[in-house]
Amino acid sequence: MNHTPFGSHLLDDTLAVYLGPVLALLSALLRPAPLPDFKLNTTSALDICIQQLRVALEHPSNIAAISSAIHHLLFVLWTTSWDPATGANISDPTIQWLALRALRTDGSFDSPVNLTKPIAQLTYIIRLVFAGYIEDKVTTQDIPARDSLSTAWDEVAPFCIVGEECTFN
Repeated sequence: MNHTPFGSHLLDDTLAVYLGPVLALLSALLRPAPLPDFKLNTTSALDICIQQLRVALEHPSNIAAISSAIHHLLFVLWTTSWDPATGANISDPTIQWLALRALRTDGSFDSPVNLTKPIAQLTYIIRLVFAGYIEDKVTTQDIPARDSLSTAWDEVAPFCIVGEECTFN
């Protein structure tokens, strides 16, 4: 039995260990389309978030603005209802990025065992983004904490439950 279930989340170096795939995903979203007929899928709301992050990055000393833009972009990305993948059609840009990451130079795909770590890292960050959203909702609402906590959880729950059609799953 683990008496400190969030203990691993509190370690000083935990976040740094899990950031790699998220930074690569953000880079892929920020990068202009490398091929004229390919780019990661986005929505108009996600395009706005990407543009807001680009603007925030023009002022590298404003860490709060950059952090806020990243959090908002990831929240929008991971709370969008993407169409389920069918065959080679993948609509979720996070899953598209994972597929591209697994693609080898010879056109074959990497072994699934080599994707376990980045998937685990992404799910950790998804949880962290949702926890940050819930904390922000609870601390900024002028309603009882219990009610705002329940409301905030209801907003993110469909996007972080195993078995549901979402990036987290």
